[in-house]
Amino acid sequence: MRTLAAIAVLGATLQSCIIYEERVRWCDEDADCPPATTGVDEPTGASPTTPDPDVAADLLLTVGEAPAGATLLTVLQHGDSTLNLENVASVDFTRDVLVTDMVARPDEVVLLIEVAAEATPGQVDVLIQTTSGAAWLLAEPFLILPPADDTTATIDTAAPTDTGAP
Repeated sequence: MRTLAAIAVLGATLQSCIIYEERVRWCDEDADCPPATTGVDEPTGASPTTPDPDVAADLLLTVGEAPAGATLLTVLQHGDSTLNLENVASVDFTRDVLVTDMVARPDEVVLLIEVAAEATPGQVDVLIQTTSGAAWLLAEPFLILPPADDTTATIDTAAPTDTGAP
C-alpha cells in the first residue's frame, strides 16, 4: 500500500513538472530565445490600430474660419445626398478647436465649436468618425485667425451728426 501511495505522489509531482516545462522554456543566456509564455492570453500593451482615414474632398464646413477665442456654430455638409451623416459619431479638430456640442442629421452635422484663446493662427485638419468605424479626414477646412482686436473704435450710426446746416 505504501508503494502505491508513493507512486501516486511521484506521478503527480512528475505531471506538475511536465506542465511547468511546457509553459516555461529553458534557454541559455547566450542563445537567442523567444519570450517565455505562461499559456494565458495576456495583453501585449499594443493598442488596436485604427485604419487610416479616407481624405474627403466633398465634405465642407459652412464656416471655415474664426479668430482665436471665438465660439461659433458651423455645419458639416456633404455634396452627395446618398451619404447619411446621421451616422457620424465624432468630429475632432487636430488642434486648438474643441467641439462642445454636435447634432448629427441625415444631411448635415451641426457643430458648436470653441477656438482656444491662445490658438496659433493657421490651417487645422478635421477628423470625422462614424458609428461603423469609418473615418474621414478633411484636409485644412478650417482657418484660425489672429485674435480679434477689441480696441477697434466703433461708430454709432444711430446718433445724428452735426453738419452745421440750419
